[in-house]
Amino acid sequence: MIEAGPQEKALLNSQGSQLLRKQLDRCSEGSFLLTTFPRPVTMEPMDQLDDEEGLPDKLVIKNQQFHKQREQPPRFAQPGSFQYEYARRWKALIEMEKQQQDQVDRDIKEAHEKLEMEMEAARHEHQVMLMRQDWMRHQELRRMEELHNQVQKRKQLELRQEEERRRHEEEMRRQQEETMRPQQEGFKGTFPDAREQEIRMGQMPMGGATGINNRGAMPPAPVPAGTPAPPGPATMMPGGTLGLTPPTTERFGQAATMEKIGAFGTPPALSCAAPGAEFAPNKRRRY
Repeated sequence: MIEAGPQEKALLNSQGSQLLRKQLDRCSEGSFLLTTFPRPVTMEPMDQLDDEEGLPDKLVIKNQQFHKQREQPPRFAQPGSFQYEYARRWKALIEMEKQQQDQVDRDIKEAHEKLEMEMEAARHEHQVMLMRQDWMRHQELRRMEELHNQVQKRKQLELRQEEERRRHEEEMRRQQEETMRPQQEGFKGTFPDAREQEIRMGQMPMGGATGINNRGAMPPAPVPAGTPAPPGPATMMPGGTLGLTPPTTERFGQAATMEKIGAFGTPPALSCAAPGAEFAPNKRRRY
């Protein structure tokens, strides 16, 4: 049971001395706090004194020491006597003790106030430090969040650019296909298909051979007597089977054709003399 007093003191009543001693040891070794204010509770054993009513005479133990002290009744000491002198010294000592006690109380009170001020300043500084740490933590979290947002924005921008690039490439490819389609259709309309081209290519050699053979069937030009005939494909393959005639025969064949044309009514200015009249029989023809 705790009974609080007016001087920040309290009496702790315990049922057993062993439990009281244990509580006293725990409070002496540790710091027992009653409130949020960090001021510990101090415990000390207290004698049973009745300071309010005093100790009645009937309760005093009347032993031999009591009777010896009560040999003389209460009185005032005579000035100049032995008792008076030591009584004054005792009074001075009690006064000095009181003054020192007051000084100690003042020092203790000042120390209490100083400690409270230091504690308040330290608590304020501690709160400021906690707030600063909390602010720095929030700043770090905000910085990390901004960095994360920047990374996300960069990724979205890259994805958007990639999508635009892909769309642009598809658009360019589609425009190129649309541009090439009319050209391909024009090529198909200008040139025949492969089958028709093969047929035409197959018919061209036949007509050329016929023309050459017909031209080779024309009578050869007259050759002077004694001139040897030059070797050529016409002598090796008779009749111009392959459609090839020697250039000399074709050349003189054209001359003969021109002579025939002149004979059939062409102007006389275009007719020329016979090729063999320019050379003598004993001269060799030059090509």
